[in-house]
Amino acid sequence: MKNKFIKLINKLNFYVFLFLMLVMMNYRSLLVDKVYGKKTGCMGCYKSWVLSVDAKLMFFFLIFVYFAFVLKNLLLKGFIESNSFGFYRILPN
Repeated sequence: MKNKFIKLINKLNFYVFLFLMLVMMNYRSLLVDKVYGKKTGCMGCYKSWVLSVDAKLMFFFLIFVYFAFVLKNLLLKGFIESNSFGFYRILPN
């Protein structure tokens, strides 16, 4: 029961984080376009560029988080098994 609740909270946190990341990407693109668009006289020129750069960063971050979730258990199990095998060889019968 407790494990299912923790998994549900983790999923919820991930979706909230994803939503906030999308909101921040959009806000940043509007802010950069507003500030630099006035200075250069080209309103609307920077929005798509900033969104594309932020989308690439978000994509790589999501890949990193996915591999962290998936490989966390595999690497930990491999580390424990490799170390425990050496430990059990030392123990007397």
